Amino acid sequence: MFAMSPPADRHAALDAGVEADLRRRRRRDHTARLVERAVWLPPRDRALIEAVFHHGRTVTDLAKLTGDSPRSLRRHVRQLAARLVSPRFLFVVHHRDLWTASRRRVGTACFIEGLSLRAAAGQLGMSLHTVRRHTDAIEAAYETVLAAARTGRPRTTAGPDPRRPTEHRAATPAPPLLPTTAAPIPPTTAPRARSARNGANP
Repeated sequence: MFAMSPPADRHAALDAGVEADLRRRRRRDHTARLVERAVWLPPRDRALIEAVFHHGRTVTDLAKLTGDSPRSLRRHVRQLAARLVSPRFLFVVHHRDLWTASRRRVGTACFIEGLSLRAAAGQLGMSLHTVRRHTDAIEAAYETVLAAARTGRPRTTAGPDPRRPTEHRAATPAPPLLPTTAAPIPPTTAPRARSARNGANP
């Protein structure tokens, strides 16, 4: 005779299996999200994210190819992953086309490429004060949009809700416009008057 497991043990094993499946699913979703957002990174960082999270290459193997130490490369991968899931990263991606050229360059350098203020100033040929002024303005705009999303007020800046991780949203098609002018009415032929004398047509 086979020993029967108590119902509590069977339920516990089932719950553990469900939780493990959910963890694997969340891990797959997280990995897919990182690979999808990597398209906005510089080419070298994008290739690194795709190699690790899409092709399954180990950091040790990649370090042999790049000449970096595995420890420093692993730290860089963690920094890239943290940046890709940051709401500010998505905020800059979806709003930078609305900004001036200078602010767009600063936002890309600091929030997408991950440069420090000083490094961004040197790369962009701007003063540190100018870079800080633009990053402060971006932070203020982000906080304004986030506060509006929390309170349900309409946002004044176009773009997705920064709290939500979805990158690509299907645009809602606009309803067809009504014609601005009425269609011309076809001419009608007025009936000819009958003859008053015999009631017949002339």
